[in-house]
Amino acid sequence: AFDQLDNAHRVHRLGMGTWLDRRRQSGEEIAKVLRWLTADFSPEPVRSVGERCRSVDGIERAAEILEDRW
Repeated sequence: AFDQLDNAHRVHRLGMGTWLDRRRQSGEEIAKVLRWLTADFSPEPVRSVGERCRSVDGIERAAEILEDRW
């Protein structure tokens, strides 16, 4: 319930998206984000992360982490 800001920062840092800060929402900020999404956004970071996720067996990796930890 309280991880939205952390997730938003991660998405932004990876170049996969952005967010609108509730404290600074304005027509100008919304227009800025929409311009970025429609003109400047590159889907390449999304593709890259998707490829990395598909290349790993998540269940196997989680089991390895748990086994190493305990």
